Parts: sequence; structure tokens; C-alpha cells
Amino acid sequence: MYPRNAASPPRIAIGPVVQISDGAVQTSGCTVRVLEEGGSEGDGGGTTAYSTDGVVLYTPTQGETDQSTFILIAKKTGCIPASVTVCTTNNATAGNVNVGSIGGTTQTGRDLGASVLLSSGTGTGQISLSSGAVTAGTVSDKTGYSLTATTGLGNQTANITGNLSGSVGSVTGAVGSVAAGGIAAVSFAAGAIDAAAIATDAIGSDEIAAGAVTKIQSGLATAAELAKVPKSDGTTTWNATALASLQAEATDALNAYDPPTKAELDAAQASVTLANGAHGGAAATMTLGGAGGLTATLTGNVGGNVVGSVGSLATQAKADVNAEVVDALNVDTYAEPGQEAPGATVSLVKKIGYLYKAWRNKSTQTATTTILYADGGSTTDQKTTVSDDGTTTTKGEMGTGA
Repeated sequence: MYPRNAASPPRIAIGPVVQISDGAVQTSGCTVRVLEEGGSEGDGGGTTAYSTDGVVLYTPTQGETDQSTFILIAKKTGCIPASVTVCTTNNATAGNVNVGSIGGTTQTGRDLGASVLLSSGTGTGQISLSSGAVTAGTVSDKTGYSLTATTGLGNQTANITGNLSGSVGSVTGAVGSVAAGGIAAVSFAAGAIDAAAIATDAIGSDEIAAGAVTKIQSGLATAAELAKVPKSDGTTTWNATALASLQAEATDALNAYDPPTKAELDAAQASVTLANGAHGGAAATMTLGGAGGLTATLTGNVGGNVVGSVGSLATQAKADVNAEVVDALNVDTYAEPGQEAPGATVSLVKKIGYLYKAWRNKSTQTATTTILYADGGSTTDQKTTVSDDGTTTTKGEMGTGA
């Protein structure tokens, strides 16, 4: 059968086209016409070729094969045409046939597929079926079977070789052996073995080997070793052995302690020296309280605030203070006052800054206005009014130049 609607249609042999006048078989110039079922005739869109003996060969397009039947006609002027009728099967693979029915009976995949419907019978070549199941007399050398308790199955007494899957209700008799590693932790579900799963007296002295008992006893403390453990007599106090041991340890600790005498404490209070890094830190810290405060000599660095008066500064302290004052006056720089109205109460830095600004920066004077410019010389930072009545010249208070 020819495949229907195949992506790559097979080639079709139409036949030879013969010249009427001399009977010559044509090997070129033939036209193939396609007549689809129930459709009109037209020139084919496929590929035309010729065999060595002059048979016209035609490879149709996929669309031309999408019919249950179609006719191919090879023709040429002055020649006898050749034709062929092609019947397709509902399968796009050449050589495959889709059977919808046999003898008028509709077929399904199960009828001719991997699963075959069987008819019950007792004749030669037939299979005896019971309720749709196959009854086998003897099964050997097979795996993967599932035995289900049904009427007539009875109790099974047999040897089972292989793996059992599923749950086993109970086993009567002995189990020959269990392979090494056959029972592991993963073999037991959580809670599979609990008190209810073990019968009373199921595990007794007879069920435990003598060697196992010895092994367990070897790991337990002996009576002599237990007597060494301090223990209570059942009341709130320790027994005599424990109390004696505690008393001895306390006595040793007190005897080893050497507290300072009063003379040592008085001498320590007379002078306190805190060295940098004392007591394990980068600098020592001391908090001094009391009504009398502290009268002592401190050597080292003092971190934090000193509340109260300092008697005098040492030579180095004086030099440090002087250096800071010189820096503030001769090293540190200060920006000139900006565009604003000079206040009556301002810092000494601003007051000196206004004097220097008025001496240095550009300024203008007209008959009515005095202007002091910023460092750039274009922005009016401060200004005031000026008047003259012929006797007294009055200059107003400086205000902002904005």
C-alpha cells in the first residue's frame, strides 16, 4: 500500500509512453498529470524521471498523496499515454498498514497489539480461562509473581526462592537463613519494633548468649568503684565521705590564700602609679570617689574627664598647651566672613576676620553708599549708607549686601 500524506513520498512507476507513428518509447518530454479522487485533473508538481527501459517514473508532492486514491497520467503529443491508479493507506510510513476492521468487525489496538484477547476453550491450541484469568498448572523459574489469597488457594506449603515484595502476615516454621546485610536499619520502619511487638519473656536469659551477658557486665561499674562516688544518704545532706572531702578542699584553699596586711594596704594608698598598658589594657582607668577626693601623684596618661581643680601643670603639659595656642594663632586658617549682616555679639575669629576683610578686599565709596565685596571682587557681601549735611558725615551700621 502507498503511504498517505508522507513527508517523503516514494517514487511511482507509471509506464512507458509510446510514439504512435513508429512505436518508439519516449525517454524525455513527457508531462505527468494528476487526477485526485473527486477532483479535477492538473499538471503534477512532483519530479519526473525515466528508467533505462523508458518507464516514466514520478515522485509526487506530499499534498498530492493526501487522498485515498489518485491517478497519474504520463502523456506526450503524438504518443499513447500511460496511467496508473494509486490507492493509499492511512499510514505515513511505506509498507505499514492501518487495519480498521477485519471481516466487517472493527479492530482496536488491543485486538492486534501487545495484549491479545483470548477465547476460552478446551480444544487443541486453546487456553482454558476462568473469570478472565489464565490458570497455570505449574510455574517454575519465574520471578515477579504476586500471590493473592482467593477461594481455593488454601495454605501454601512450599519453598520460595527469590525476593518477596509486600507484607508478610506471619511465618510458621523456621527461616533457613538470612543473607549477610539482609537485615539492616533501613529494613525496619519507624516504630516497627516496640513493647507491643515483643511478647512477654520473649527475651530472657536463655535467649541471650553467655558471652553477651559477660560483655554487658564488663562495661558496668563495680561495687568498689561505686563506693568512691560521693552520694547522699537520702536526706538533704551529704554522707560522711562526701562532707570530709569537701571540707578538705575548702581548708586547702583558705590556707593557700595570702591576704594583704593593713600596713600593706596603707602603703598602697599613699601613692598610685598607673602605667600605660597596666592591668592588661592600653591605658589604665580609675574612678575616684568619696568626699575627700584624691590627693596623690599620678604618673601616666589620664583618660576621661578631670572634675575639680588641677594644682599645677608640669613642664611638658605647659609646653603642650603653648603649642596648641600657637597652632590656633599661627598655623590654623579661617575663612573670611561671608555675605551677612555682622552681628553685635560674634566670636573673636569673626571680629578679626571682618577687620582683615575690610583692609584687604575691594570696596567702593559713593556719596550715599559704602560697599565691601567678597574675595572675588564682584559679589557685594556688606554695605551701608553714607550721608553728609555739610557739617557732619554719617556712616550707617554695616548690613548684608544681599
